[in-house]
Amino acid sequence: MPKTIIYLIRHAETVGNAEGIIQGQTIGGKLSKHGIRQAWALGKWAEKNKIDVVYSSTLSRAVETAKIAFPNAQLRQMDGLMEQDAGELSAKTVEEAFKTFHKMHLSGAQEPEHVIDYYLLRYGHELGGESAKDVQERGMKALEEIAKANEGKSVAVVAHGNLIKCILCEILGTPLSHENFRKMIQENCGINTITYSQEDGFAVESINYAGHLSGQ
Repeated sequence: MPKTIIYLIRHAETVGNAEGIIQGQTIGGKLSKHGIRQAWALGKWAEKNKIDVVYSSTLSRAVETAKIAFPNAQLRQMDGLMEQDAGELSAKTVEEAFKTFHKMHLSGAQEPEHVIDYYLLRYGHELGGESAKDVQERGMKALEEIAKANEGKSVAVVAHGNLIKCILCEILGTPLSHENFRKMIQENCGINTITYSQEDGFAVESINYAGHLSGQ
């Protein structure tokens, strides 16, 4: 049976990304000027690669990225591709998040540049949002639905950093851990290539390809 190729892509940079705001699901996140350039660069990459179908998260930052990069495609949106619900951390800056952690008496990693992922991984439910396992389960369900509906096709899927990391951990058979998340850097408009067949299931071919973003 023919393999399905899925290009799992993080959305372009938003104003919130640039300002260090935790976006979660509560704010769509308008693309920054740099993010628009990234989306155009993704479009140039798409012109050189066969893309049959395009899916995106229903959050506006993913939809906007997909519409810029794949202007002639019929876009299919799925709630299952949304970013992790960050609960009480949504729309907060990193500094505000630290105050929330202190108020809730949460303890965790001592590395500020990575601490948000850590807390979301460990305390998603306590923070009023989703656990990483929740995100992984709905993300894989969406991916399986996409793969089975597009057998033998090349599919672009525009989604979000934490969701993508959760999916990669499942396919690679690695734990949902802070250490593994740190290894799976996801640049804005970075491309992860996944294949699927009925015989072999899912396989990760490459992670966070960003060659098309050179100079952006």
